Amino acid sequence: MPFELTAPSATFPAPPACSVTVPDDWEPVLLPGASVAARQSGTDGTFAANVVIAVDRSSVAWSVDDALLLLRRDLGPGARLDEPAAVSIGEREFVLVNAAFDHPELGTLVQAHAYTSVPVNEQVKDVVHVVGTCTADRRAEEYPLVQGVMNSVRLLPG
Repeated sequence: MPFELTAPSATFPAPPACSVTVPDDWEPVLLPGASVAARQSGTDGTFAANVVIAVDRSSVAWSVDDALLLLRRDLGPGARLDEPAAVSIGEREFVLVNAAFDHPELGTLVQAHAYTSVPVNEQVKDVVHVVGTCTADRRAEEYPLVQGVMNSVRLLPG
């Protein structure tokens, strides 16, 4: 007999809610796949420093190594990635990796990628990916700003 499945529910719990505090000269941005995204406003059509939070459901076998393989693939063969490092954001442990890559129209972009996971049940977990981006040309002024925004990320129960 047919039956209805509902999400969110006990069977399909909601992903963790998240929040981020941004400077008053930033604006929210709706992006596909993003739970929350914001960027610097008033950049007169130039690339705007930004922070994006995405949550994806994955198997419990997921590891940061899996994320780094995907990141290397997505950024392309010329991307430069630093060694991953453990960091605390809020009260959670994340793995952070800095990356730089050449964009054909924007020049070199610098990114900080932070990953953590939240157990859902014995088969799956939610993978939280926080990424901050700025241009290499403005790294000295924008990278600390992006880091500050990333450090304000909080995960709340779903």
